[in-house]
Amino acid sequence: SARNRARDEEDLQHAITESQRLFELNAARMDAVQSYEERDPKLREALQASVSESQQARMRDEPRRMQEEEELQRAIEASREAQRRAEDEAGAKEEDMVQMALKISIEESGGRG
Repeated sequence: SARNRARDEEDLQHAITESQRLFELNAARMDAVQSYEERDPKLREALQASVSESQQARMRDEPRRMQEEEELQRAIEASREAQRRAEDEAGAKEEDMVQMALKISIEESGGRG
């Protein structure tokens, strides 16, 4: 278990180092994009257009996505309801069979007695 703790500590240290490296990489990328944008206004305009276009697309897709989510939710509920009904029916049939067996048993014992 001391070995496991040491390995966990090593894994954690590695994850922290990797996280810092990715953070620095992302910061450098952001700096590079910013300097490109400053040097090339057309690029900045193109990037902004691209961003706003993707935001508009997301906004257009939102109602459809929400509708699909609601339909999925309704389908899940319908499936659960069908499952409950099937279980209830199976339980009722089982109860009927028990009642029938009890009735037959009573008739047989009554018929002999």
